[in-house]
Amino acid sequence: MELRPGTVADAEAVAVVHIRAWQAGYAGLLPQAFLQSLDESLDRRVDSWRRTAVRPDVVYLVALDDEGSLVGFTSGGEPANDEGDALGEIYTIYLDPDSWGTGVAMPLLGDAEQGLRDLGYRSAILWVLDANARARRFYEKAGWSADGGAKIEVWGEISLSEVRYRRPL
Repeated sequence: MELRPGTVADAEAVAVVHIRAWQAGYAGLLPQAFLQSLDESLDRRVDSWRRTAVRPDVVYLVALDDEGSLVGFTSGGEPANDEGDALGEIYTIYLDPDSWGTGVAMPLLGDAEQGLRDLGYRSAILWVLDANARARRFYEKAGWSADGGAKIEVWGEISLSEVRYRRPL
């Protein structure tokens, strides 16, 4: 396994992993029609990840398997809501479903946390679907704790109930 900064050239593979991870990870948590429709967002996601790759204020890392195929990614930086100068946010961490349980996620998260420290953040937050027990167990195992924060994000007709996790860096 190799962990390295993401590049513009990784954008398409990251977008594909992003969609596949949502479709598998949120099956049963979000409507199946919504998850299937994510395939239509590929081009938009590729563009977004290309822009992310050139931002110096964002941690953007990818994980490659032994054959050099991209199997996961993470990103983070300044929180979307102003929550204090010393607080960073993990925006994303997703693995291709075929790589779940292979030991890639924990080092990827650790490198993202280090990237946030390198940007000057002393603690961090992340948001996770309230009903995503698998992800919540993972974050708790990695030293993150739910801090009581909650929000509802609305995407069209889909409402996502999320809880906030926090940890010192």
